[in-house]
Amino acid sequence: MLNQLKADWDRLLKHGESEPSVSFEWTAALMESHVQGSDDIAWIILKRRGAVIGIVPLVLRTMRKLGQTFVTAFPVSELSNTHSDLLLEEVSEHVLAAFVDALYSREIHWDVFSMTRLLEARPLGGLMCEVLRRRRSRFEFRKEQPSFVLTLDTTFEGYLQRRSGSFRNALKRIERKLVSQRHVEIRTQDDFPDIDEAYAALLSIEDRSWKHAHGTSISVVSRQTTFYHRLCVLASPMKRLHLRFLYLDDRPVAYNLGVLLKGTYFYLKTSYDHAEKPLSPSTFLRARLVAELIGQGVQEFDFPAEPYEWERQWTDELRWHRSLTLFAPSLKGFVCGVYRKARTVAQRNDGQQVAYVNPRDSQPEGS
Repeated sequence: MLNQLKADWDRLLKHGESEPSVSFEWTAALMESHVQGSDDIAWIILKRRGAVIGIVPLVLRTMRKLGQTFVTAFPVSELSNTHSDLLLEEVSEHVLAAFVDALYSREIHWDVFSMTRLLEARPLGGLMCEVLRRRRSRFEFRKEQPSFVLTLDTTFEGYLQRRSGSFRNALKRIERKLVSQRHVEIRTQDDFPDIDEAYAALLSIEDRSWKHAHGTSISVVSRQTTFYHRLCVLASPMKRLHLRFLYLDDRPVAYNLGVLLKGTYFYLKTSYDHAEKPLSPSTFLRARLVAELIGQGVQEFDFPAEPYEWERQWTDELRWHRSLTLFAPSLKGFVCGVYRKARTVAQRNDGQQVAYVNPRDSQPEGS
């Protein structure tokens, strides 16, 4: 099914306003790496006058709570920690009503449907709620933690002027120290014989990062190893992959991995050789990345995951998320709604406080 839809998939991504997490290459990589053997996949294909206007593969995952088994449904893109989205030709009440009708069809059996990180400023979440209210569906639309975003200036100097003097001075000191002590070179994925060799260089840095001993590096977590490799292999020919390395004395010591789509750079992964920490190679490479993107006319630098503490050095802009949880019109759906509401009350806060994340506090992902 996946390969049969590729032409329509690429067309919808090109002409719509979708996130890269619903692209063909991202979906294919997730289905190979993150879909479990016990999961079922359901396909929602929306058509208008015979033309495909929406493609949404759903994961149907059986879970056990309160001594009972429940089936939770969610788009495949929810398996990655980024903004939630649906691949649609247009985000309108008419198209979303068709999606909801398909979701409630007899062919798809679920107790809870969820999307966890809908961008609050985008219309998708609000329009979905309007459609669900008209259907008298039971759902919850809840404020969630934000992520950082950087609106890029027209010049790197202009960007630096918006940052603090201490930040600007720190960047100057880092560059002087690096250039005076080592031979510095920036390489791209195109400087390697093929994408597999570029990915091998990425993994070698992950092996020497603090994350390796912590159990969270890409090279340690098998599903991440597979996912990012497949994403690189599939995104590279589409000219969407953006992979940059910092080499010191002809040795890779830091990298930035991202995806470029419609004037936005989506930051996916970064790491550095822990032995080189005194030289701040990751900060140096990230500054070069911002300068390069500005030079290419990219408008936005997106940090799509949790609001990490270190990201505050680079931007003050936040985008809040909403989670949408839909409960099936059944006894199990009702039980899930009561359980969810009880947990929400127990965890209630004002919805405006940012919980900054330290990546060293993250728990290793199951392999």
